Amino acid sequence: MPKFLLATHNLDKVKEIEAIFKDALGEDIEFVSGIDPGEVIEDGDTIEENSMIKANAWLDINPDCIVLSDDTGLFIDALDGAPGKDASIYAGQNATYQENCIKLLNEMKGKENRKARFSTCATAVRVNSLSIVSVGSIEGHISHELDGADGFGYDPVFIPGPDIAGASFAQMTPAQKNMVSHRAKAFRSLARGVKEAGW
Repeated sequence: MPKFLLATHNLDKVKEIEAIFKDALGEDIEFVSGIDPGEVIEDGDTIEENSMIKANAWLDINPDCIVLSDDTGLFIDALDGAPGKDASIYAGQNATYQENCIKLLNEMKGKENRKARFSTCATAVRVNSLSIVSVGSIEGHISHELDGADGFGYDPVFIPGPDIAGASFAQMTPAQKNMVSHRAKAFRSLARGVKEAGW
């Protein structure tokens, strides 16, 4: 049975992705910790490029694994697409989730157009195989304040769907979020690709 390795240091993301992948491929698939390459310089111009950079960096020192990686961007109309691919470092290189959210809410003060889009590129790589890439997106809005205590990242300020009066990701259970989220869409599609490739 192949061993899957998640190319991330984000434990919140690990829990979410493992749940999505096991739901798609079965509870008996094996995830391993592998060898950590340390900080990977994600200097691509897009989330697709950064996801591939990360995947290959981990695969180089874990060649016996199927490496799964992702990169996510938050694209806001009123901010000309910012923070985009730099969402995780919007308030600084070592910014906390809350610091990023607060900076975003401050930048959005007075903005009537609060439309936003979350996009995730999920990548699977394996030695001597073609890579598999899937992208998942969800449209939504930026709230006027932090709402909800669950989730991570920008979940307290992102309201999925066309109605700005709905619940934020942070007000949803993990199961509810995984029904609709950008990351869930990307990794469900990636899991299908892995299965179809016979990995």
